[in-house]
Formats: sequence, C-alpha cells, structure tokens
Amino acid sequence: MVDTTIDTNTGGRSNRSDNRAALFAMGFAAGIGVILAMSTLSDQGSLTGYLRSDRLSGDERPTARVSLSLLPTDLNAPLDTATDQTDDATTQPRATNRRLSPSGDAMTVADLESEFTALNYRLDDIRAQTMTVPRVIAVSVPGDLEEIQEIDRRKAVFFKMLLPLVLITNERLAVDRKRLQALREREMTGKSIAADDAAWMTAQFESYRVEAGQWDLLLRRVDEVPPSLALAQAAVESGWGTSRFAREGNALFGQWVWGEGAEGLVPEQRKDGLTHKIKVFDTPLEAVAAYIKNLNTHRAYRSLRDIRAKMRREGSTLNGVALAAGLESYSEKGHEYIELIRGIISANELRPLDKAKLRNPQA
Repeated sequence: MVDTTIDTNTGGRSNRSDNRAALFAMGFAAGIGVILAMSTLSDQGSLTGYLRSDRLSGDERPTARVSLSLLPTDLNAPLDTATDQTDDATTQPRATNRRLSPSGDAMTVADLESEFTALNYRLDDIRAQTMTVPRVIAVSVPGDLEEIQEIDRRKAVFFKMLLPLVLITNERLAVDRKRLQALREREMTGKSIAADDAAWMTAQFESYRVEAGQWDLLLRRVDEVPPSLALAQAAVESGWGTSRFAREGNALFGQWVWGEGAEGLVPEQRKDGLTHKIKVFDTPLEAVAAYIKNLNTHRAYRSLRDIRAKMRREGSTLNGVALAAGLESYSEKGHEYIELIRGIISANELRPLDKAKLRNPQA
C-alpha cells in the first residue's frame, strides 16, 4: 500500500456555500483575509479549492508529493500501559494518558468542552505557562464542530483537542530520540548492547528509511514538530475539523491512499480514471502521528529537518514560524502556503504553545 500526503486539504462539505463562507469569514476574523484572498474559495482548479469542496474538478490532477511510511512502532501499544526501555534494558512506564470516550454514539463538542472544563484546561493559561496540558485523548473528531457558529469557540475546541495529541506524539519521539542517543554512545564507545535494544535500534533505522550506522541522519528524523506548526496545518488541511474527511475519518492532514484494499473515503465527484481515496484513521492521534512521520521522513521536507537540526545545535526552542519555511513542497502554492501557515500561527497566538508541557499524570 502506498500512502501520500496531498498538497493542501482545507475541506468543508461539498456544495455547501455556508461552509465556504464560514471558512472565509474565519480567515478574515483571524486577520489573514489578505492571505486567503490569494487562494479564492471558488478556485476549483487548485488543491485548496478541491479540498474545500471535498471533490476534484478542473482538468489538472493535483500532485501527490508526500509519501507516508509506517507509523512509529510504539503507536500500537495501549495508550495507558505503553513502556519504553532505556539503553541498559531497564523498563520505564510511560505516563498515563486519558482516553475521552463519547457520551453517546459519537464524540460531540459538548463532550469535549465538558471534559476541558473539568480539567481546568484553558489555552490562555497554557500560553502564559501557568498551567500544563491535560493528557486527554479524543477518540474521534466531533461531528458537530461545523454546527458551532461562534468562530472563537470552534477554534478553541479544535486547538484544545489537538494540542495534547501533538504533545503526546512529541513525548514519544523524545523518549525514542533519547534512547537512540544513548545507544549511539554505547556503540561509539565499544560497549555491549542488549539484544532487545539492538533489535529495537535496527527497527528504527528501517522505519525511518535510514541505512544502519547513519546516526546523524536518523537523529535528524527522530525529532519533534512544534505544536504551532501542527495546529496551523491541521486547521488549513481539515477546515478547522469540519471537512467530511475529518468528521468521518479523523483525516486531519489529507493523506491519500491507492489500491483496492486501501481504507479511505472516496472524494465526491472524483474524476473518472482516478482511484485515490483519503486515508482514514481510527483516532485523531493516529492522524497526528502519521503527519509528523511524514515531515520526519519524506525528502520534500529535508529543508524543514535541516532548519530543525540547526535550531537543536544552537540550543533554540523549536518554533513553527521558523520550520514553516520547509513546507514549500507541501502545497502547489509554494511560498503562499508558507505565509498562510505563518499567518494562522500569528493570528491565533499559537507560537507560545510551542513551550507547552504535558500535565503530570498525578496532577
């Protein structure tokens, strides 16, 4: 099966002028109307137009640029019992995360808001670094997000749902990165490596498509993505969680799949001769992990990884505004897409979230 991440996915339900108007108004309300105006909602020949309407039209087929490799190996571990081993094969339990199950048959905005209130979860506190982010995991994108007419409320629910997922994925990457650094040190100094650690190390090289022994390249790939970047791209790619792909398949970043056995949603009014689907995920957490794995492995994002590696060497905090410079290949719009993402980060005060920390499980 071959998966790819398409250029952009700002989708709302097809043939719904109210959704398009809402998305356009949301852009202006956020202070980025000028940027969005460069990509008109009625432009169905572009990827942006196609995905806003959940359909493909026009004569030009969108270019699929980003291949999706296997998800991180630890994603299959239960979220509340996953463990990691250090380089000396001692086992350390990973922090407990809380699954938020819906009160009825489907997750709703009310379910999320009730949980956020109970957990004293407010974005302003996170931005001010006076509060940590609760380890709450939504099991699906709420299907009624598009019914929320108050723009600020819709954005808050969307960001608060996604932020813990990005931080949890980054936390796992940080653990893996630290373990790899320890194993590299052991290998370079001639120390013995336990069989379990050696097998895990080999699996990481294979998973990230790096030749054995190329430690610097592997560590460039096993690294975090700042929340501001992930949240801004998810907003664009999923229409703030209101696209059909997001609501029905937890597809927040628009991976394409091909093949009869591929699980995905067929875009409405897909052109004859095209066979792609939009990859679906069991949970939003899986979608976030797949998106980060794409950025960490595909050749189109080498410049993003180079920028990140430079920031690591300088001891700088990773931030989405800087790393957005490496997203030119994410969209056929190139630099305009970069400015769109940066505009969303700025207008929605997402950059302070790059310093957000997950809440202690005992808190």
